[in-house]
Amino acid sequence: MTNLEQERALESDESMKLDPSTDPSDLPPQMSGAAESIGDERAISNKEQPPNEPPPADLPKSPNGGLAAWTQCIASFCLWFAVWGLVNSTGVYQAYYEDVALPDSSSSSISWIGSLQLFLMIGGTSLIGPIFDRGYLRTLLITGTFLLVFGLMMTSLCTAYWQFMLAQGVCMGLGMSCLFVPLVAVLPPYFTTRRALAMGIAASGSSIGAIIFAVMFQQLQPKIGFGWTIRCIGFVVLASLAFPLVTMRKLIKESPPRAFIDNSALKEWPFVLTLPAMFLVFCGLYVPYFYIEVYSVQKHAASPEITQYLIVFMNAGSLFGRLLPNMLADKVGPINTIIAISFITGAVGLSWIGVTAQPGIITFGVLYGFFSGSYVALTAVVWAALSPNPRVLGTRIAMMTIPQAAGLLIGNPIGGTLEYGSSFLGLQLFCGLTVMASGFFMLAARWAQLKAGAGWKG
Repeated sequence: MTNLEQERALESDESMKLDPSTDPSDLPPQMSGAAESIGDERAISNKEQPPNEPPPADLPKSPNGGLAAWTQCIASFCLWFAVWGLVNSTGVYQAYYEDVALPDSSSSSISWIGSLQLFLMIGGTSLIGPIFDRGYLRTLLITGTFLLVFGLMMTSLCTAYWQFMLAQGVCMGLGMSCLFVPLVAVLPPYFTTRRALAMGIAASGSSIGAIIFAVMFQQLQPKIGFGWTIRCIGFVVLASLAFPLVTMRKLIKESPPRAFIDNSALKEWPFVLTLPAMFLVFCGLYVPYFYIEVYSVQKHAASPEITQYLIVFMNAGSLFGRLLPNMLADKVGPINTIIAISFITGAVGLSWIGVTAQPGIITFGVLYGFFSGSYVALTAVVWAALSPNPRVLGTRIAMMTIPQAAGLLIGNPIGGTLEYGSSFLGLQLFCGLTVMASGFFMLAARWAQLKAGAGWKG
């Protein structure tokens, strides 16, 4: 049979399986084979679907913009604002606990509070992801809002280390976990050609939230005390989460019951090679967010007035980092972009070694915030790109975040352990080298995509 006859036979066969009214441009992109024609793309998607998986052609039509899609972008922005805004302002708590609230605890011990919070937030997606896929979005939003705000209010009453661990580490971490999957999984199906840009706009909420929360803490804490400062932050978080509670909707209403692990993902080398990359990068990525203020105080790298706003400078850089590279990712592909960001972020992390004066530490904070923010914003786009069927996006996010959670759990305490007295060299090397090493695994994942027949954009 000639190539022309094969193509005609394939098109005839596909026309019996797909709804003729479906616009081919609205079909989700397939990770394992970037076909140049829509006929090839449909053939690949049907051939590689796991047994009993509905083909992507039966998914609702993506609006790719419009009121419904941009409303979800605003709702996702509010979730990023509340959840990651609190995470990215962790450094102000780390410094306050070391100096005032928990002076008898080591830097490494105190960092376990934030690390446990991050671990539960990310690691909990192994359970939350499949629940999200089954259509329980509203339940997750209500539960997450209650636990996060309640944890903040309890944190405002804490005086002992174990109390901070329970309130800020466990309760807030579980609340963040319920909100994390909706934060990254609701928005992507609403966009096709402008997905990375929409995710970047939503992710910029984390930088704005971190700036606001850090400034609130630094300005209010000396005037009204720690307790009422945290309560005020809690009220802002509650107001932010009210909008998603009212407006957030899944485009794909419900998926059939499935296992908590998508076994087909473990047969795809691009997905498998991304797992160690997620572990390594999140071992080191947040080390400066935890320790930059502590470093500045001990090394006298900046004046006290500037030191207390270093987290603000980092998140100001992160704000632009979550927008500009995501615009580039729509043009050149998310995996290509995140590979470059990995190596650049690692190099900036290593440059921290040479920072000893105020201009240098401000410049480092802005640059590291820009590139680390870019990486975090792009991860959600990469996860979507590695999911052939959006019906299992929540499950695949859950699988991808298991190594990420492990890295977040141990990375910052390891960094604290590597801080020997006034020497931060081990901590700084750990930060830069782990992030850079992740780039090599992402490069291998990209190579596996090309070997599988993917196009230059992935």
